[in-house]
Amino acid sequence: MSESSSNAQVLRQQAYLQAMGIERWLPRQVLPGAAASASWVADFVWPAAAEDTLADEVFTEAPDLSPEVSLMHRSAQPQARVGEVAGVVARIGSGAEARVSALASVGADAPSLERPQASNAVVALEPIAAVTTGSELTVALPPRFSLVWVSLGDLLWIDSLPQHARRGFSSAHLRLLQGLSRAMGVTEKVADATPIRHDWPAFAGSALDQSAPEALKSVRRRLERQLEFKPARGVILCGEAAAQWVLERDEGLSALRGLVFHLRPGVRALATYSLTEMLQLPEMIKPDVWKDLQALSQVLHPSLSG
Repeated sequence: MSESSSNAQVLRQQAYLQAMGIERWLPRQVLPGAAASASWVADFVWPAAAEDTLADEVFTEAPDLSPEVSLMHRSAQPQARVGEVAGVVARIGSGAEARVSALASVGADAPSLERPQASNAVVALEPIAAVTTGSELTVALPPRFSLVWVSLGDLLWIDSLPQHARRGFSSAHLRLLQGLSRAMGVTEKVADATPIRHDWPAFAGSALDQSAPEALKSVRRRLERQLEFKPARGVILCGEAAAQWVLERDEGLSALRGLVFHLRPGVRALATYSLTEMLQLPEMIKPDVWKDLQALSQVLHPSLSG
């Protein structure tokens, strides 16, 4: 880097520091055992005289500035230079105003903040109205979940699949489901069952209503059809998505897991970890899953639990 460009960079930094009201200075405190500072240190004020010879080089790098800005009449006072730099920075920021004007031309409401008028009288403070943020101007995205419904014996398993997993409901999930069902007293083989995948949003287009209320209606319909197809006494909700959408609750899985819910007359529901979590962390969560399932088994088969 040449000496000229290095000096220009230093000057550019100083210009922005002054625009923000930050003043550079040299330490003037006398240090014990140190040599005395030169006399000019006590009177030093940035910018130095050499700055005037470099200012032209710095500001020629901004071709979009208004030609009305003239550097031929700079004042020797630092405060005047601060005002000049602040004006330049304000004009550089005019691009943001242009973008706001473009949004207004297409009907978008730009965020605004009311400024109170100055007054000499003492007035009571009033709450400031909420400012419209950019997130409020955008359309809410539809909820996303993937559920797999499997009926085995008198149990209905509803599993939550990870949103960004490369693999879906695999043979490993089926083998695990077979073992869990057998532990719950179900003898039906998983090979005789038909897993049904339920994804939301259901359609790729954005013209249809795929909001949270519609997603909830879809889950209710799927549950009704599944129980009509094969009645179940127990519904096991594996994972947070299944627990929240079927139970219609906002709590996380940690608050719902291990509890037995009255889903409808004659049907109980229990929330536990997803099958994917069981496959990934078998040794860590296996005791918790077994404890959760026992809570439902005691309700469905009280004679066996006694």
